[in-house]
Amino acid sequence: MQIRKYREVNPHEMYPVTKKQLKHALSAVQEVTAIYGLNRKFEFDSRQPDKPDINGVVVASASCHRDKTIHFYLFPISKAAYPEKANDDFVHFVLPHVKAWMEQQVAKPETAILGIEELIIEWNGQKHSFYYSKFL
Repeated sequence: MQIRKYREVNPHEMYPVTKKQLKHALSAVQEVTAIYGLNRKFEFDSRQPDKPDINGVVVASASCHRDKTIHFYLFPISKAAYPEKANDDFVHFVLPHVKAWMEQQVAKPETAILGIEELIIEWNGQKHSFYYSKFL
């Protein structure tokens, strides 16, 4: 597992999970590169035909490519919009779900991955939601 940090957050912002928490949860998945702050917010790929209807703030997304490399993007969020309870939920509920998704992707035969598969994690102010997407 590799971790890359492109952007420090402003004093009023945070990432949904710390590097220490992330390493503890995902260190067993060797194919993943975690990327903090490459972009300020999530954007759909232009090749994505069916975009899920997301109403909250995307705090993270994971994408699995044809060669089974996985990128896990983490986006900054306002501290006022993301309480401590949300961070606890991310660590104890979201990260295990993401890890299971990553392990499923890596376990697939090479012929099963036709394009890019993506897992999008949204925070709506009350809970985290997951969206799945595939595109070429």
